[in-house]
Amino acid sequence: MDCKMDYEYLQGYLDDTLNPVEKIIVKEHINTCSSCKKELIEMKLLMWELDEFMLSEIEVPKEAALIRKKITEECTKSKRFSVKDLLSVQKNIRKHSTIFLNYVPGFKTGVSLAQKTAKKAPAFVYKTLTGMYAGGRKLAALRSQL
Repeated sequence: MDCKMDYEYLQGYLDDTLNPVEKIIVKEHINTCSSCKKELIEMKLLMWELDEFMLSEIEVPKEAALIRKKITEECTKSKRFSVKDLLSVQKNIRKHSTIFLNYVPGFKTGVSLAQKTAKKAPAFVYKTLTGMYAGGRKLAALRSQL
């Protein structure tokens, strides 16, 4: 972006989380700033692509079920694999998934926007948590296919 408009306002405008005054200011700015208008269009296209991707069914390779079965058999066969080991593996998975989230487009912006506006806008928090819950359900559905 060439202008000084804060990127978070464009994201808030797109997510419909701005208060009415901010919304009017951003809308007027978009009408006069081609750079921000282009940025907003690109953000909308990205959101639509992500929505399409989330709605599309992802084919799980046949080998995934075989790998899962072999791992399960190996874990149950081994007497050395304890609950403590399982918790350690889960902790490692959580750690790596947290690292992965740093590379998801818009995640950092969303988190910082949520932190800044959580006290001001309880409706935004509700909307964010609802979206996170829906995303969690989609992840659980994908996980169950493995």
